[in-house]
Amino acid sequence: MKIIMNKSNIQRSMHKYASIYNRDPKRLLSIKENVNRTHACGNIKFNYFQLQCPSCAHSIKVPLTCKSRLCNKCGKIYSEKWANKLANSLLNVTHKHIIFSLPKNLRELIFSNRQILSKLTVSINDILSSVVNGNTKKIGRKKTL
Repeated sequence: MKIIMNKSNIQRSMHKYASIYNRDPKRLLSIKENVNRTHACGNIKFNYFQLQCPSCAHSIKVPLTCKSRLCNKCGKIYSEKWANKLANSLLNVTHKHIIFSLPKNLRELIFSNRQILSKLTVSINDILSSVVNGNTKKIGRKKTL
């Protein structure tokens, strides 16, 4: 992940989506902060805490982690904790896992207008709920996005 998110790739991406970021400066700031934290994660040059023995004065430096979901190390830990928590809360029955993905040509549209994604998610939920509950008459109704 750190190789993919090197500075030149980030700069290319920022330039490509500059018009979107300029409309929402908070999003750009958040992205920059997360990328910087990810690059500094576990690196003793950037951040650490120091432990010192009170009797012999021997000390060690322990690097701090970023705890970002974007980071390949911290994100993995977060994902494992989330998966375990989810697994413990599920009923012990057979279930199906469904993933919806967007075609590549729609991704930029969704990226620039996140409200569409919210409406799409609600529509998908309505369809699945109707199918699961056996009420497929609702599926034929038109929904505008």
